Amino acid sequence: MGSPMLGHDAAADAEEGAEEARDQSYGDELQRHRSYPRAVEGDRSLLARIADDPARAAILLDVDGVLAPIVKVPHEAVVPDETRKEVARLNERYALVACISGRSGADARRIVGLDRLVYVGEHGLELEPEAAGWSDRLHAFANPA
Repeated sequence: MGSPMLGHDAAADAEEGAEEARDQSYGDELQRHRSYPRAVEGDRSLLARIADDPARAAILLDVDGVLAPIVKVPHEAVVPDETRKEVARLNERYALVACISGRSGADARRIVGLDRLVYVGEHGLELEPEAAGWSDRLHAFANPA
């Protein structure tokens, strides 16, 4: 029987193996999400299903980095005219076109420039009736004395 290797830790090996398995599992999960639009009910993609019945479909769009290019000075962000025209066209076709942003809804509206869309700011927090009650607590947490 051979002597154990110096510096070798069997427990660390087991932990490393478990970590590699978790990483692989996580990678598989990410790959499943990257496959959209995927086939649904045969060869009909999710996108085709939305397009087939626009009166029952909603399109939710992010502002920064999706509709408006990322810029160095956030206040200078603007949706290009061609993109704005396409979003207006989608709004005429679909039941709901909404812009969701980390900015305030009012700032998202300014950047997109289409008043007839629905805007929800603060990553949706503007929809939460109790959000204002958290404001003081969040500021205190973020800026401890």
